Amino acid sequence: SPDGKKLAALTSYNDSYLVVLDPATGSGAGARTFKLDSAVGGLAFADDGSTVITTHVDGRLIGWRADDLSKEVFT
Repeated sequence: SPDGKKLAALTSYNDSYLVVLDPATGSGAGARTFKLDSAVGGLAFADDGSTVITTHVDGRLIGWRADDLSKEVFT
């Protein structure tokens, strides 16, 4: 995140896994899994660090709350 308090990471093989962590403690907002047909191609934080934006192979952009990846901010 712009303030350095959050780290977003993405791993992909067949499915994609998105995690957001506090780099100082290793604790985080959990993980989000995306199946192959909606796999994540890229990610970025919004300027204020409150939202993680993901791009998907199906053409969607989705904003997720950085403190709770189960909550969509926008699609």
